[in-house]
Formats: sequence, structure tokens, C-alpha cells
Amino acid sequence: MEAVFTSDPLVVEMTTAYLAFSESMIGAKNIAEFKNAFPQGKQGLLRLGDDMVVQSISNKKPAASAFELPAKPTNMSDMMKGLMGQLQKQ
Repeated sequence: MEAVFTSDPLVVEMTTAYLAFSESMIGAKNIAEFKNAFPQGKQGLLRLGDDMVVQSISNKKPAASAFELPAKPTNMSDMMKGLMGQLQKQ
């Protein structure tokens, strides 16, 4: 698989965050070999085959509206209690 790396600090920061997320999902041992294969001095990943391609990146702060939720957040515990209550009524 072909990969494109960079030493750009912003891309390195993004890659570090992406790898930390990956480690939390599938375990550090599963990511270690991949991380160790990065070329020295180029720790930012711009492309990995056709699966992951950085189209653009910016250090500008995103607008607050980018984080607005389409609906009020749901508490999963309360939702499950409500569903269980409905099932018990049937």
C-alpha cells in the first residue's frame, strides 16, 4: 500500500490524534507496527492508499456552528429505561 508522509507540524498533530484514537479503539499493540514504519522526521500521514487522503487541513478555529447538534443529546441510560418501561407495559 502506498503512503505519503510529511513533516508539516499541523499534519503531524492530526496524525498523532488519529493514531491515539485508533489505539483507543483497537489497542496500542495493533497500531505500534504501523507507527514504527513511519519514516524518521516525517510523522505526518497525508495519504494511505485510496482509503485515507487528506483533502485539506487548516489551523483556523472552526465556527461554533460546526459543533451544533441537530437535536438535544440523548442519555442512553434514560433511553434504555424508557424502552424497558414500554416493553413491560405490553
